[in-house]
Amino acid sequence: MRTKASILIVEDYPEFRQTLSDILKPRGWSIDVAGTGREALSKAKSGSYDVALVDLRLPDMVGTELFGPLRRLSPQTAIIVLTGFADLESAMEALNVGAFAYLTKPVQVKELLSKIEAALRKQAVSKREERLKRVYWRRSITDELTKTYNRRYFGELLLQEIARSERYGRSFALLMVDIDDFKAYNDAHGHLEGDRALQQIASLFKRHGRRADSLARYGGEEFALIMREVKKEEALVLAERLRSAVENAHLEGEKPILLWRLTISIGIAAYPTDATSAEELVARADGALYAAKASGKNRSCLYNAARPQGDLPQDRLEGKPQPLQKAL
Repeated sequence: MRTKASILIVEDYPEFRQTLSDILKPRGWSIDVAGTGREALSKAKSGSYDVALVDLRLPDMVGTELFGPLRRLSPQTAIIVLTGFADLESAMEALNVGAFAYLTKPVQVKELLSKIEAALRKQAVSKREERLKRVYWRRSITDELTKTYNRRYFGELLLQEIARSERYGRSFALLMVDIDDFKAYNDAHGHLEGDRALQQIASLFKRHGRRADSLARYGGEEFALIMREVKKEEALVLAERLRSAVENAHLEGEKPILLWRLTISIGIAAYPTDATSAEELVARADGALYAAKASGKNRSCLYNAARPQGDLPQDRLEGKPQPLQKAL
């Protein structure tokens, strides 16, 4: 259990405030005091507290009226009620509205310290659980190899971006990216070298891309990228920057002398210019990618419904939409 906990004493009697402060300071805790509910809220605006010792009768409000505003400012605060007017009804009310514990005056030092330490232990467990939840959530949305988003979460991001676009009237672009001749690279150098190449290319995307955009490994050697608040022509310029970065990079293998070059092809479609749904947008960016492949690889290609490029199946050329659960 950490020793530098922060405790707020909300008590209108100065002598009792000082007594509580004198009891708690030797424990190594950070102590702050307030004489009214308003003063307590003012202090909570500038810093959060682990524990608040709250008198049930304050000059400007009933102690329980402080609970809601204090929790909104400092959600993790454990509130321990102190009162000299103890009765079962007030105790139940305090506990029902979220008090961690209820102590009567004169407070027994041993009992007070016990309640504070119990509250801090409970908080420590809750914080560990929250950290673990964040860790597991991050793992659930991340591709283990490239540390980009995975395909499932990318589908959620795409739907969110479409909703955002419709709400605020802003366009965005979807890039489908494929590493050229990657199977041949794997066959020649092995899957471990292929994995290293994928990791390095993902790093290049992050280094040369925009922080506001979302990158995912879509499958195998294919990536997908949401470029927020850009028009299609602007996305083409940004895509070319990524393509050029990969083309000019020397990918390092297991041995320092093992250097290789790879290239990528990119298909670009914009919302709402080119599509009216996530499925259609994916299909049309995918169609543009196949057009880039068919026209020589190592290039970026915009989706163009009027002039599809390359010798492709008609559903690829037209960007024929597929069901979202399959496309994403």
